[in-house]
Amino acid sequence: VIYMSFCNDVSYLIDNKIIVLAEHQSTVNANMPVRFLEYSARLYEQIQNPRDRYLRKLKHIPAPEFYVFYNGEEKYPAEAELRLSDAFAVKSAKPSLELLVKVININYNKDNGLLERCKPLEEYTQFVEAVRRHIRLDAENGFKNAIKECIQNDILRDYLERKSREVMNMLIADISVQDKIKRQVPVGKAYKTNSP
Repeated sequence: VIYMSFCNDVSYLIDNKIIVLAEHQSTVNANMPVRFLEYSARLYEQIQNPRDRYLRKLKHIPAPEFYVFYNGEEKYPAEAELRLSDAFAVKSAKPSLELLVKVININYNKDNGLLERCKPLEEYTQFVEAVRRHIRLDAENGFKNAIKECIQNDILRDYLERKSREVMNMLIADISVQDKIKRQVPVGKAYKTNSP
């Protein structure tokens, strides 16, 4: 994951059979199915030979899976699904096009089996909780104190020891963007998000 002026979405191909697109968000965006539709179309254009779509014989393509990992402070279920068809102006019992996005709440206080199975993700959520706690106690030094606490408690220790300056810059930038969103200030010029 690269932050701000670079790609911050993750996509990967598994055994040329499954293509997974994932995004991390601190606010749930109901428009994610539309965004993932655009992302996946671009990816298929990149990984498929343009001539293949004109073959008479069916050419198999990787099956897509779409995920959003949510760790915002608003209450949200442990898991939810967003559907592309919810955005359609005209509703149909059987939409001609559908796309399902699985939203997984990765907040540390959630009893989530994914966190139990993935130690880096569990440590990340512990780090986020530490940042929130320290910011409430000391807005000026909260980021530094959270990083220090996590290193001492062996939470993302190796990563934070190597990248603490980058993490600080990312957290400061994210707070700035979140503040602009709360004040409903356009953030398009504050950062640029490219497709995967």
